[in-house]
Amino acid sequence: MKRTLAVLFTVVLAAAGVSSLSGQEGQGTGRVRGTVTDEENRPLADVKILMKSTSYHFQRETLSNQKGKWAMMGFSKDVFDFTFSKEGYETGRAQVFLSGANRNPDQDIVLKKIEQRPIQGLDNPADRETIRKASDFFEAGQYAEAMSLFKEFVESHPDLYLARVNLAKTLAKLKQYPEAIAEYQKVEEALKADPAVAQVEARLADIYVAMAETYQDQGLFDQTCAYYLKAIELTPPVDPAVPFNLAELLFSNQRVDEAIRYYQLAIQLKPDFGLYELKLGYAFLNQGEMSSAAEHLKKFLALSPDDPQADSVRKILETIK
Repeated sequence: MKRTLAVLFTVVLAAAGVSSLSGQEGQGTGRVRGTVTDEENRPLADVKILMKSTSYHFQRETLSNQKGKWAMMGFSKDVFDFTFSKEGYETGRAQVFLSGANRNPDQDIVLKKIEQRPIQGLDNPADRETIRKASDFFEAGQYAEAMSLFKEFVESHPDLYLARVNLAKTLAKLKQYPEAIAEYQKVEEALKADPAVAQVEARLADIYVAMAETYQDQGLFDQTCAYYLKAIELTPPVDPAVPFNLAELLFSNQRVDEAIRYYQLAIQLKPDFGLYELKLGYAFLNQGEMSSAAEHLKKFLALSPDDPQADSVRKILETIK
């Protein structure tokens, strides 16, 4: 019985994102590897991968190779924050508990290409050319040049709110976060003031998600959660990543009851995705709700029997029988 309780306690700590403070400032013999691909499963080279310990002043950085593969080593057991960044793609994020000794599951990340939304109402050929050039600069990662053109365009066309959205995205890429938020707020005000805008609630929800991501880039937890919640409360989300990202933030900050609610919403939107079942199972495990934890961990195994984490999950299920 004592052994069972000890194992359960270790599992719950891991699921909660709590780690021991062993190792010299995070150094150890741990190793993790993975791949980065685009949405069409093509490998992405030269993706910058940054790995940061949540407990120590410890980090590692590397680039993916031509096959999209990467590896990190030399760390001890902990929860790590990962960011995956490449010009022209949305930044990928993950928070992962990694062993400092045992084999760690591969971290396979898919990055979504950033698309500049077309701006309606551009009748002047010169205006269309300006937006085309700005979009080309953005796609090439030349954000300063893109920002200059978008800003010039917005100043001469203040009522075209999509131009402000593109400007805000570019400012965020340049880490000019207060300026980006200010532009998003102007878009929010314009949408609220114009009832003729089609699907205004869905468009506002998109703006709130963009603001949440901008705050998340700054590590501002309260503001990030607040804007994800505003987006979800305004209109039912169709993208399961929105409630899932909110759940991950809440879970990593020990607000597990709230996290469970949004993991469940993500599952409603995408019921055949094993990762969501796994995370919900861990959340219930953290709360000591063993029956619910077992239910969702079993669903994870049914959906993803060959996942690198499957063997660990089977061991957990044996322990909590």
